[in-house]
Amino acid sequence: MSEDVLAHGSGGREDLLLPFAVVVMGALLVVAVTFVALSYTWRRPRLRGAAAGTPLPTPLAAALDSAALHWVMRAFGLLAAAGLVLMLLFGPETARSNPAGGMVYGLLWVWLPLISAVVGPVWRRINPLRTVHAAIARLNRTDPASGHLDLPERWGYWPAAALLFGFVWLELVPDARADPPLLLLGVTCYAVAMLIGALLFGARWFDQADPFEAYSGLAAHLAPLGRREDGTLVVRNPLDGLAALRQRPGVVAVLAILLGSTAFDSITDTVFWLEFTRATAYPGLVAVLALLVVVVVIAMVYVLAARTTGRGEGLPGRFAAALIPLTLGYMIAHYYTVAVYENQRTVLRTLATISDGGLFGASASDASAVIATPTIVASVKVIAVVVAHALAVVVAHDRAVRLRARERGALGEAPLLVFLVGYLVAGLWLLFP
Repeated sequence: MSEDVLAHGSGGREDLLLPFAVVVMGALLVVAVTFVALSYTWRRPRLRGAAAGTPLPTPLAAALDSAALHWVMRAFGLLAAAGLVLMLLFGPETARSNPAGGMVYGLLWVWLPLISAVVGPVWRRINPLRTVHAAIARLNRTDPASGHLDLPERWGYWPAAALLFGFVWLELVPDARADPPLLLLGVTCYAVAMLIGALLFGARWFDQADPFEAYSGLAAHLAPLGRREDGTLVVRNPLDGLAALRQRPGVVAVLAILLGSTAFDSITDTVFWLEFTRATAYPGLVAVLALLVVVVVIAMVYVLAARTTGRGEGLPGRFAAALIPLTLGYMIAHYYTVAVYENQRTVLRTLATISDGGLFGASASDASAVIATPTIVASVKVIAVVVAHALAVVVAHDRAVRLRARERGALGEAPLLVFLVGYLVAGLWLLFP
C-alpha cells in the first residue's frame, strides 16, 4: 500500500459531535433497545433465507444472466489484472509513485466487499484466474469443473482462510508492503496457488480457496439482489440473505480474520503499540504473532459465546451470519477515507502513469476530500459500527429463535449479546484511540 493509503483516516474523538463517553453510551443503548424490542416482538423465526425474495422481471433476469454480460465482466477482470501486472513490472519503482499498491489494498480490498454487498458476489464474475483456468481447460479439452482429485467437503473455507491470513499479513505487517517487487511476489504466489489448485481439484477450488471469492461471497449475503434455492434471481430483504448463509467449515475463521485485521490495524495506531515495537529487536515477528493472537482471541470468544447460546452441534457456524454485518461495518468505519479519498488518488495516479503526466492534466493532488472531513469521518465510523451491531443482534436473535435457544428466555441469548456489546465497546475504543 502506498504511504498515502496507509493513512486510514482522520476523525478522532475531538471530531465527534458528542463527547466520546456519550457516543459509547448511546451506541450501547441502541443495541440494548434493539435486543429488548426483539425479545417482545420477534418470538418466531421471520427470516426465510434462500427461500425468500421476489423474482426479477424475466427480461432483466435474462440480461443479468446473459452470456454477453458474463464475458464483458470476465474481459474487465482480465484487463484489470493485466494492467496491475504491467504496472508492477514496468511502472514507477517506488511505492509512493506506483499506483499498484493502491489498486490492490485500496480499490480491490476496500471496494470489493462494498460492491458485493450491493450487487452480489462480483469477484466470482470477474475473477481473472477463473478465466485463465477455463482457457487452460479448453486447450486441454477438459471440463473446467472437473479435476484430478476430489476436493474434500470438510476443508470448507479453510484454504481461503489460510490465504486470506497471508494477504492480511502482507497488507498490515511488512513496511515494504506496497513496494512493486514484494507486491508482485504476493500476486504471483496467489495466482500460482489458485491455478495449481484449480488444475488439481477443478473450478470448485476457487469457491473454497480464493480469499477474495470468500470475502466477496460472504459480503454478498447482505445484497438486496440474490438467488433463491432454485437459482432464480430475486430482490430480497438483506437480512434474508444473511439467513441464507450455509454452515461450512472454516467460515468462522474467515470472518474472524476479517474482523481481526481491522482490529489489529487499529491497535498498531496506538501509542502503546508504537512504543512496544520500538523496544523489540524483531518488530516484524512480533507484529505477525500479535495479528494471529488478535484473530484467535476474537474467534475463541465468539465460539464460546455461540456454544453457550443454544443447544446442538455446530452452533458457531449457525450463528456466523451475525458476524457478516460486523465485518462490513468495521470495514466501512476503518477504511472510509481510503474508499472516498485515497482511492481517488490511486485512480488519478494510475491515469498519470498511463498518460505520462496525467489525463487532461489531472494528478493525485486533485482528489477531493469534501466528504472526508474529520467530522464526517468520525460520524461515519460511529454510524457504521452501531448499525452493524444492531443488524448482528437481529440476525442472531432470529437464529436463536429458530434453534429454540430461547427455551431459557432472554438469558438464552445473553452470551452472544455480551460478545456483541463487548466488541462494540472495544471497537469504538480502537477506532477513537
